[in-house]
Amino acid sequence: MTKRACRHLFVYGTLRAGSGHTIAGLLARRARSLGPGTAAGRLYLLGEYPALHPSPQNPRLVRGEVFELDRSDARATLARLDRYEGIGALPSAPNRYRRDLVDVTLADGSRLTVWAYLLGGDPDRLPEIPSGDYLEWLSAQRRGQPKA
Repeated sequence: MTKRACRHLFVYGTLRAGSGHTIAGLLARRARSLGPGTAAGRLYLLGEYPALHPSPQNPRLVRGEVFELDRSDARATLARLDRYEGIGALPSAPNRYRRDLVDVTLADGSRLTVWAYLLGGDPDRLPEIPSGDYLEWLSAQRRGQPKA
């Protein structure tokens, strides 16, 4: 599959339904949810936001949701999400995220190659969310449980 042809997106943080973030509503209006999925990697915290880091050595599963972007609006939706994630905002500054293709497994066991927003740098010294589930972590924070 070419990058240009990909119309699927894996989201694991504020873009997930249930995150309470307004940007999740934009995605819900512009795409069709294919349901839960997982990607191999580790989930780290960048302040209050998560970042997926594909980790070939000793990966965990990161939980999220897979969306199929509307064919007529896919490029515009990805461009809007790229701006939200800060991709290309300041060419002289390093991006916290990069958009790239990853393999995900859907709840029915099928696999897809999809877009995902990945950590743009090295995860050294970033706290990890060991469960790989940002919404679970967020819920614990709202209940006053300790951070990752």
